[in-house]
Amino acid sequence: MQKTEVYSWRVDAELKSALEVAARAERMSVSKLLDRIAAEWLRREGESTDPEKERRIRAQAMRYLGSIRGKDPARAREASRRVTSLLHRKHARNRAD
Repeated sequence: MQKTEVYSWRVDAELKSALEVAARAERMSVSKLLDRIAAEWLRREGESTDPEKERRIRAQAMRYLGSIRGKDPARAREASRRVTSLLHRKHARNRAD
């Protein structure tokens, strides 16, 4: 499989050192070791999903999709204004303390 994507992240020195030691012990690069670790984890997690549980979760969620109805076209705008107002009051109180 050809690698075309780049992903990077910061790790602490101990973890980096441990990865390098493990890669040397396996006679492979750190990159290949991380590929193997990630692929094994994804396979294991994918196998552990329960299709029946997923179906039940979806069925429950679908009961609520589209259930908020009303005749007020400004409802979302008003809700946004109220939330913004509450946040301003909360943070103003915190600054005053």
